[in-house]
Parts: sequence; C-alpha cells; structure tokens
Amino acid sequence: LGFAVKPPLISWGLMLQDTATYSVIGTYPWILSPVGFVLVTVFAFNALGDGLRDAVDPY
Repeated sequence: LGFAVKPPLISWGLMLQDTATYSVIGTYPWILSPVGFVLVTVFAFNALGDGLRDAVDPY
C-alpha cells in the first residue's frame, strides 16, 4: 500500500523486513529481537482483552 515508514526511520516493521533472508539471520542473530517485542505486545493485548471480557461478562 505504500503507507509504511521509509528506511531512514526505525520501526518494528522495517526491522522485521530486514530478517526476510536467512543469510541476514545467520550473520546477525540479534536482529530477531523485534520479533520478541511484537509477540510480547500481542500477547499483552490478548490478555488485556480477555480480562476486560471477563470483567464485563463474567458468565
């Protein structure tokens, strides 16, 4: 779509895009750290949603 942040800026999406080739992962294994942050963020929002659902509709 072309709505993404351009390469001089830093974003999780650009960092994940850099891991598209396996050779990059083999050479720079620390580049996978954004994956961990994305997973933690997604799981946190999932837990928050479950908690809100239980608070609003406990049955």
